[in-house]
Amino acid sequence: WSTMHQARAYGGSMGSVLITVQNREGEFTFEAHNPKTVQKILWKDRRRQKPMAVLIQHSVMVEEDEKDDHGHHTGRVIEQEYLYRRIIDEEADTVFKLAPIRGGRLPALEVDEGQSSVHNLGFFPGVWIQNLPCAEEIDGYPDCEGAFQMFDTIDRLHSQANKGLLANMDPTLVLSVDHKLLAAGEVRKGSDNALNVGLSGNAHY
Repeated sequence: WSTMHQARAYGGSMGSVLITVQNREGEFTFEAHNPKTVQKILWKDRRRQKPMAVLIQHSVMVEEDEKDDHGHHTGRVIEQEYLYRRIIDEEADTVFKLAPIRGGRLPALEVDEGQSSVHNLGFFPGVWIQNLPCAEEIDGYPDCEGAFQMFDTIDRLHSQANKGLLANMDPTLVLSVDHKLLAAGEVRKGSDNALNVGLSGNAHY
């Protein structure tokens, strides 16, 4: 049920979700996949939303010890970007080992035998579910479909109110002095400054 709750959250917020099932050591386990990470779907029946194979791929940040050009540890910990890739089809569930991404190029990948499995079911062990159906698109509609314009309006109103509030919190200085004195230099305010307005001048907020 926890997986179904997670699937509902994915579908409700993004419009679609992929749910797969697998049997490991005699126990069925379900998995809800973030639709953002499902990079490609090969369809067996597009209209009925039945996949034949999917590519799940995304980058993850991993903390690791920094090494210099000679392979020695520098004593610093850095974040390195790694590529995660998984392919699920009608015969197998293939998971690849994390591989570092360097120079923006895709790294060479090695299959993680411990995480991979050959199920030989002859059909895809999962379903692609649209939250609110949309026949023309792969993704369905999220729960908030139709409210985006209202959200944008609310955001604008909050932004304007916040800007106006901050502007009104800054008091306006009123000076009654000779214009020649103002032209002599800029006005500095604050506890570390003093205003010389002359005998007949005045300054107040």
